[in-house]
Amino acid sequence: MHKLYFLSLLLLSFISHAQVHLLKEIPLSDQVNSAEVIAEGEVIAKKSYWDSNKHNIYTVHTLDISKLYKGASTDQINIVTSGGIVGFDAQVDYPSLELNKSDKGIFILEKFDLNLAGHKSSLPLYQVTGTSQGLFRYNTHEKKIYNPFMQVASPEDLEQKITSLTNKQPKQLKAVDYFESKKRKHFKLPMLLLQALVP
Repeated sequence: MHKLYFLSLLLLSFISHAQVHLLKEIPLSDQVNSAEVIAEGEVIAKKSYWDSNKHNIYTVHTLDISKLYKGASTDQINIVTSGGIVGFDAQVDYPSLELNKSDKGIFILEKFDLNLAGHKSSLPLYQVTGTSQGLFRYNTHEKKIYNPFMQVASPEDLEQKITSLTNKQPKQLKAVDYFESKKRKHFKLPMLLLQALVP
């Protein structure tokens, strides 16, 4: 069991490393200029679909937006990634962006015109610029922000980089601090129970 777990981690690490080498770096300024939407948010849902010709599988991720740097004001948008699982069919693409529920970050997005079989949402579809470069992923446990080519010191630093390129201040839709430390709850045991536990 431990060997299988180790091999899985090794394979994932290799794939991750290989994907970076398959990507061509796009300067942040080019990404921001070509983006239709730049938003901070959290992935709250995901579902995979065949395209209308049943040639490829795509996954639609619903992003709940907390802050908008560029684009029309909206609470949620749909982000499409290539690959996914529909029934017993699976498709894995490389390089690609892997997104899961509760993933957080700043997403630099462009419109993506695509017809998906069975997809009924009225929200427009977007894709991340440069495959995965347009996502500055928040690692809230380690308090890190990064994309495949860059690590940023803090949310404020990233915001300053983006606003210097958009020449406008972001619009706060929801007051969310993704890096806020959660306070642990402490429970006080009654004195009689403590006396019973201590010999």
